[in-house]
Amino acid sequence: MDRRLRHLLDGGFKLRHLQLITAIANNGTLVGAARDLYVTQPVVTRGLREAEEILGVKLFDRGPRGVSPTPFGALLLEHAGMILSSMERLAENIDHLQRSGTRPIRVGTNMTGSYAVLPRALVSLKAAHPALKVSVVEGTDDTLHELLAHRQLDLLIGRMMSKSPQEVTQLHLYDEPIRVMARNGHPALDMTDLRPEDLAAFPWVLPPPTAVASRLGSLFGEVGSWVPVNVIECTSILTIRSILRVTDSLAPLPMLVGTSDADLRMLPLELDAVPRQLGLAYSAENDLSDSAELFIEHLLEVARTIEGELAEARSDAE
Repeated sequence: MDRRLRHLLDGGFKLRHLQLITAIANNGTLVGAARDLYVTQPVVTRGLREAEEILGVKLFDRGPRGVSPTPFGALLLEHAGMILSSMERLAENIDHLQRSGTRPIRVGTNMTGSYAVLPRALVSLKAAHPALKVSVVEGTDDTLHELLAHRQLDLLIGRMMSKSPQEVTQLHLYDEPIRVMARNGHPALDMTDLRPEDLAAFPWVLPPPTAVASRLGSLFGEVGSWVPVNVIECTSILTIRSILRVTDSLAPLPMLVGTSDADLRMLPLELDAVPRQLGLAYSAENDLSDSAELFIEHLLEVARTIEGELAEARSDAE
């Protein structure tokens, strides 16, 4: 057995070392770490020295303004974050399982998943299992996939990845087109033979750089006057809808948003290049809990209902 692995497993390297090293990195000083951990600076110094001796590498470089992680320290911090978050989730799961008999679920979602399928699935799930705790985390695609990779999410609902990592399983829910939305009475609604370049002069509300935003950008071209210059970046459908209703802004939104909001209209412009597959993602390396399996059952049932609504909406729009 490798010496480092032997020392990591023989009980000498402890969770308190990970907490201490994380506190040092967060503060940039040993004094700050000691303050956060409610210990003295000598305790922090001794703990850091112990960790470095066990691992056989230097974890921090000391400078006039504090300390900064070495490449070894950065590597350890990456794993420390995953280990500590896993321990926090373990404590949460034990507590909830003890009180309710069920394991909590953490579901990640982006703008696409948060407005229809997720709320309906949660309502259905909680009606059948009131004691089951579900935490919802919203964010950008990159942030959510990082959380999923670090096991800080059980499930992720959003646009499907064209190339799924081997450690992630994807399950297709339904296809929903993205359409350009505008307020009732918007000048663009009166335009005939509408082309993308006709819309570049209007204000836009766009998601941060994602598959949707990048594909939409290709619709206008990469350079020249076709590219919108008056842009707000936003991932909140509630905020986007509020902006659209009182301005001449345009925004790419899921089709059902336009059909369910009397204040918004869909422009007659197809966005076929924009990803439309909505799916569920979860770790392929870990078994799903019974709670997560229950949630997926309700999610699939709701997805089938939405699929029928979308077929009707597409028929009405033609």
